[in-house]
Amino acid sequence: MDKEFKTYRICIEGHLPDGWASYFNDSLISRRFDSANKPVTVIMVKIKDKSELYGIISKVRDLGLSLINLNQIKMRS
Repeated sequence: MDKEFKTYRICIEGHLPDGWASYFNDSLISRRFDSANKPVTVIMVKIKDKSELYGIISKVRDLGLSLINLNQIKMRS
């Protein structure tokens, strides 16, 4: 099991309110518009292991949200 947290960027269609940050493990939520001017929510979250990552993905699915992409972010030392 990996003991180090990894940071992920999750992009979802539409704009989620700030209050949803706690639902996604006290993440940082920001909103923007894509190149086609469609609303996108970007969730930055620290994940400790794959099971927690799969749990976040399941939350997105269970809420009926449309996942655009999910990327691990390499943090600079």
